[in-house]
Amino acid sequence: MAAGLAADAEIFQARWTSATKVCIPRSIQISIARDTTAFVTGRAIVYATHARSWTVDGGGGTAVVFSTNNTNKKRTSFPLSAFSDTGMRFSATAALTAGTKQFDTNAFGAMTTFISSGATTVPDPWIVPPGSMLWQRNTGDEYPLYYVANEGFSIRATVPGTGTWGFTVQFEWAEAIATEIDW
Repeated sequence: MAAGLAADAEIFQARWTSATKVCIPRSIQISIARDTTAFVTGRAIVYATHARSWTVDGGGGTAVVFSTNNTNKKRTSFPLSAFSDTGMRFSATAALTAGTKQFDTNAFGAMTTFISSGATTVPDPWIVPPGSMLWQRNTGDEYPLYYVANEGFSIRATVPGTGTWGFTVQFEWAEAIATEIDW
């Protein structure tokens, strides 16, 4: 990510568009590491926010392709995901464009960390270490979070100025036929 990222910049988007299936999120993991340009010292926050009435996909970055059989399915014989080939994307160097959606007022998953000045030469380049949970479903709940058509979430970040960094997101979900869910 380029230096000087604006506050609340969208770095990951997942828009569900299927009218016949629902998306049931299970977990969101994230990692963030320093890159070559040093940060100024300060607080960083990364958070996930539900998006509703999402009618136009965001842009920029890289879209995740789901229309081929090599899309990280847990089993080759499973059907292709109902995510569209433009519905999930991650930023490459700059914030994603917003698209058209309405964010909920509050985040549903968040983490805050302190970033000291320095680049990758610091003994520990990790700002958020690999495998850190941004959000995880409580499997003991009776009514799980799920998205219907034109709902989803974005991960947004605010980081101190000047620093460059990289990140990964691992989003795990299940898909179910909407008419067969009895919640």
